[in-house]
Amino acid sequence: MRLFQYLLGLLIGFCIVSFVHTSRSQAATTGAPFIVKPLGTQAEKGYFDLSLDSRTQQPLQIQVQNTSSRPLTLATKVVTATSNANGIVDYVNSGNTDPSLPYALPQLIKNAKQTITLRSKETKTIDFLLQTPSQSFTGVLAGGIHIYPKSNDQPLQPIKANRIKHRFTYTIATLLRSQQAASAPAEKFNLGKINLTHRHAANAIQVDIHNQAPLFRYRARVEGVVTAKGSKQPLYTQQQKVDFAPNTILPLPISLNKTAFKPGAYTLHLNVKTKAKNWRFTKNFVVSAAKAQQLNQTDAYEHWRQDRNLVLYLIIFSCGALTLIVLLIYLVKRSVQQRKQYCQNRRLPYRSN
Repeated sequence: MRLFQYLLGLLIGFCIVSFVHTSRSQAATTGAPFIVKPLGTQAEKGYFDLSLDSRTQQPLQIQVQNTSSRPLTLATKVVTATSNANGIVDYVNSGNTDPSLPYALPQLIKNAKQTITLRSKETKTIDFLLQTPSQSFTGVLAGGIHIYPKSNDQPLQPIKANRIKHRFTYTIATLLRSQQAASAPAEKFNLGKINLTHRHAANAIQVDIHNQAPLFRYRARVEGVVTAKGSKQPLYTQQQKVDFAPNTILPLPISLNKTAFKPGAYTLHLNVKTKAKNWRFTKNFVVSAAKAQQLNQTDAYEHWRQDRNLVLYLIIFSCGALTLIVLLIYLVKRSVQQRKQYCQNRRLPYRSN
């Protein structure tokens, strides 16, 4: 019994050591080729969260380390935080901002060098300078400092079958508040344009929701319902929880559920519900025949709809043909029975043709 326990313990220990070794090998093989971290008082947070006076210069430092075995050139870019169509605050790909945005971080944060080259295992510091606006503002300015490998120095290799080429980037979120703000801003939403478009190559209606306040709004519930003008019957609906970045335009997609655009007049009913308030909007729009034809022809499901219609026509034709055959058989049998009955009544010999 003791021998069994001893051997079992050795087996378990061997498995643990093998697992740890494998995990470390995979991390070394597939890990990011560089790491970054903010320096100074913001190091523990992992991002910059600043509250400053007007006309103030604030140095920002980010440490980068090349963990790969070859030289690496990194590029930097400052972006404004926006909300994307998935309802997520995006600190990397700057989308559309609302005209109410008082200042954009790319205008306030500058660095002398747009690129930096590191030798293998080398560590350097990237220096940025934040110049706060000349006038105070309310709420928060949000964005990010994006650091990524420069494409020219990191050529993509041909991708082998069943393998994915990874491109690692880092973004350090940056939030700026004014110490001289007199009062907290009020929440404000508005309904913008209604666009007929494609999402993932499929027909969709895009509704622009404007967050006109310098505030984050997390887990807001949005519901969009499209009806024919003058009707209460929903044609297309979209419900989801979204996060609004300050002073951003969120493009809410409403799917047509694989159907085609039909020309006509429609009404959008939009509801945006936050913890503070329930915002309701209504707006009419028109789908022209030319626009419907243009989008339907390039819709990913157009061939699927045509094939479905062809199948439907074949089913209808088959059912009609089968019904006709059954009817003919019935009429023939009925005619034969009537002739038999006639001959029996007349006591005549029955001859089948």
